[in-house]
Amino acid sequence: MNNTVCVLHVGTEKTGTTSLQRFLAMNAGRLGARGVFVPRALVADAQHGPYNHVKLATASRLGRACPDDMQQALGLTDMAMVEAHRQSVAAHLAAEIGALGRPPELMLISNEHVQSRLRQDDDLRRAKDLLAPHCAAFRVVAYLRPQAEMATSVAFTAIRDGATELRLLPDFSAPNGFDPVLGVDAGYFDHAALLERLARVFGAEALDVRLYDRAEMRAGDVIQDFFHRLGVDIAGFAVPGRENTSLAPEAAMFLTRVNAAVPPARMDPATREHILAYLSAMPSTGALLPARAAAERFAALFDAGNETVRSRYFPGRERLFDIRSERYSDKAAAVGISEADMIRMFVESVAGVLRPC
Repeated sequence: MNNTVCVLHVGTEKTGTTSLQRFLAMNAGRLGARGVFVPRALVADAQHGPYNHVKLATASRLGRACPDDMQQALGLTDMAMVEAHRQSVAAHLAAEIGALGRPPELMLISNEHVQSRLRQDDDLRRAKDLLAPHCAAFRVVAYLRPQAEMATSVAFTAIRDGATELRLLPDFSAPNGFDPVLGVDAGYFDHAALLERLARVFGAEALDVRLYDRAEMRAGDVIQDFFHRLGVDIAGFAVPGRENTSLAPEAAMFLTRVNAAVPPARMDPATREHILAYLSAMPSTGALLPARAAAERFAALFDAGNETVRSRYFPGRERLFDIRSERYSDKAAAVGISEADMIRMFVESVAGVLRPC
């Protein structure tokens, strides 16, 4: 009899998800010995990097005229190929589970694109249908973070991905409501809408909603908190180092100018990684944040939805999030960089990859 519980960790994005996925990659074998199965069949590249089960998303977005960018990155150029991809993913997942010999206690899936990409009920149902044959029940875990903090993190990601403009908060003024610089719309930040979708598809009783706040998480750490909630002892397991996803103000400005001069697609990947590693290690002279009034206006866009989430999942709290207005200044951080500093930082950032004449 299959009593497997499928634990679907949906992130959300910008809540330590990559760190958790690196932990899964580092400890999949040890977790398996404790009855926690972490499949490889849903990982795009299980030989390298974190165990992000991205194929759950790419195999579930079907009702479209053409593949999205994530599907294209896997070489899927038309929707017939996406359909075939779904069948292949399902077959490989079934084969991997069959090779276990007996059903695991937990099947652990982690993919933040369930939040950011599977925003139609039909897409979510396809994801559920892909996993349902292998489990008896679902537990859907979501960590929530204040929207203004999410926005700042999105800004850093955009710069790392090649943005040439330093935009700390999204601009939803376009007719379609989409910010092309940061690659998000308001729905990306709508926690209430996300949880409503998940509840409709997986059932409200399946949801396990947490706050991404060090004061709220066990040992102030999302990995420790996540596995404690599951009742899985990870004492002694290998733990990834903390990732610094933010950038010093000077580093952020430097990178926007590098992106404008040489877009990531035209730069040698090893050189790009070397530059990013150098910038990530730079000591910060101050937080790169929007002005307090702008951050509060942005946060207010989601007040109604946040109140719905609070009343349903955190009724003991006065507010869903504690507003940390003291983090913000009256004016946005002013960032400038001289030509001399640009040259110095460039030379230092590529010192390990330049070849002497």
